[in-house]
Order: sequence, then structure tokens, then C-alpha cells
Amino acid sequence: MRIPSLLEKKLNLKSMKLLIVDGNEFSRSFTREVCRAFKFQEIFAASTSTDALTFLQSNEIDMVITDWLLTPDSGGVLTRDIRRMPGIRSPFVPVIVLSGVVDKETIAEARDAGANEFMNRPFELRQLLGRFTQILLSPRPFIRCATYVGPDRRRQQREFEGEERRASKRAEIRPPSATAAAAKAASAGGVTVKTMIEEGEKVIVAEEKRYSAARDEDLEVLSTLFQTLKRATAPDPSTAGQIYYRAAGLKAMGQTFGFPLLTQAGDSLCRMLWKIPDEKTIAALTIQGIDAHVKTMRLIVDQNIRHDGGKVGSDLIAGLRSLASMVVPTEKFATEDLGDSTFT
Repeated sequence: MRIPSLLEKKLNLKSMKLLIVDGNEFSRSFTREVCRAFKFQEIFAASTSTDALTFLQSNEIDMVITDWLLTPDSGGVLTRDIRRMPGIRSPFVPVIVLSGVVDKETIAEARDAGANEFMNRPFELRQLLGRFTQILLSPRPFIRCATYVGPDRRRQQREFEGEERRASKRAEIRPPSATAAAAKAASAGGVTVKTMIEEGEKVIVAEEKRYSAARDEDLEVLSTLFQTLKRATAPDPSTAGQIYYRAAGLKAMGQTFGFPLLTQAGDSLCRMLWKIPDEKTIAALTIQGIDAHVKTMRLIVDQNIRHDGGKVGSDLIAGLRSLASMVVPTEKFATEDLGDSTFT
């Protein structure tokens, strides 16, 4: 029997409810429009982890997509609260975590908080739908024990000889809600992943004008924040954090709308600022590095440099990464493949 490819698989999302949690207004709205094209029955949105938890205490939901960069708590803390907080109506809900910059520590934190899937931004429509099919059509059993609550972190069950010591210390659950969601997703009336991708691509085209306005606003704010940091006479982690937040937004959407160099430049700046020590925020090399990244991103937009930009584009990004590596070591970051990790 031939196994259908991902593009041939069908999903019926017409009776499912989705919650999107994202502090970036454009990113949140864009994800909502894409998922609306996938035919979710209802789509709700929250801009903070607090609002998300309040909503989940009053409403049952079939899936959550959350960004990592939230206030007042991260997407990891939100996921842990969904799994453990009393009063949550759907504690077994599938959770997909998105993040702009990733290290192994962050991936482990999301996994151990109980997330089902982890994706690096920017995501591709095919990747997102691949996660949907994995979560909905092949749900993993749920584990509840003293140190962990969430889907079984072992995707592959390997042969094991000897006494299984973990089994007595954990409860394995197959939530009725997961079984019901799988039945809904596999029911008649679904559409192929290929068709859903085509519908999502129409949203990208329709959203391009709004993206351009949001991108230009982020660049203006980024320039203003840089001038504030440049004038600082004492360590200023708050402004550095805001610069990181804007750079993450530029990274998250650039490639989706045909500006992969903008994504790469934003990624380089985010990696430079990711967990940077406070005392380094106004160091001369840090200021020089941020200045170079901001000017490069402005150049990419002003010159409308789409796609990879050829050798000029490669040289621009290589120069930024070299400068960023002088500010902070890069060994701690996950590899590109691990940045779009599935938990094993």
C-alpha cells in the first residue's frame, strides 16, 4: 500500500478552534489570516501570556500556536502553565512554539515545558502544515509525572532490555480530546496539504502591502532605539532588548515576503544580542555591530534587494556575521537544522 506524501494528505480543520499568541501585531494578524485560509472553524488571538491563560481558563481549544518572545512570560512558561495550571479547560491541547533565535537550551526548555512541536521563524507553510498533520493525525500519548507534564518526548519507541524504571513513576494518558481531534482532522470533507499551501500563498500575496508598512515602521523604530543606545552612558539592557524584539520581527517575516537577506540580517543581529551581558550593551564593538546591521537592513529595503542578492548579498551577510561573532561567541547557538527542531 502506497503511503501518501505530505502534500497528498488531507486535513479537516473546519470544526477546530485555534489560539494564536504573539506580541507582534503584524505577525499575529498574518498567522491568523494564513490559518483562516486553512479553514479553522474559529481563530482567537492573544498578545500576552496573561491574556492567553485567561482565555484558556474560560474556553476549550483544539490547538495553540505561540511565539517564544512574549510578555510577561515566555512561550515556554506559558506552555508549562497550560499543562499544569488549575482551571485550564484544555490542558492536553497541542502546542506549537515558534522562536526567532534558538539555542539548545531554548529547545530543551520548550520540550520540557510540554510543547508538542518547535519551529524556527520564519516558517514555511509546508513546515507548519507538516506539524499540523503530525500533531492531529499521529498524536503522542501524554505523560504526567512529578517532573514533567506533556506529550511523550520520545517520538520513536526503541527496543530496551532490562527493567523499565520510568514506567512506575509516570502515568501515560491518551486524552479523549486528542482522540477526538484526530477523528475530526481525518473526517470527510478535508482538503489536501497541497491545496492548503496554495491558499496560504494567496494570503502572502494579499498581505504584502501591509507587510511593507509594518516592516518600514520596524526599521524606523529600530533606528531610533539604536540612537538611544548609542547615547547611553550606562549599561542599557532594556533598549538592547527592544532592539532585539524589533530585529526578531524583521527576521520573522522577511523571507516569507521575498526578502531572505532581511531575514538573515535580522537573525545575525538577534544572535548578537541574544542573552548579551548587560555590561556589553553599550560597548564600542556592540554599538558598531548594531549600527552595521541596521544600515544593512535599511539598504536591503531601500534597494529592494530580493532573493539572495548574489555575491553582494553573500558578502553583506558574511560581514555581519563576522562582526556579530566578535561581540559574542556563536558556539552556543543551535545549528540551522536544529533551529527547526522536532523533539526526540
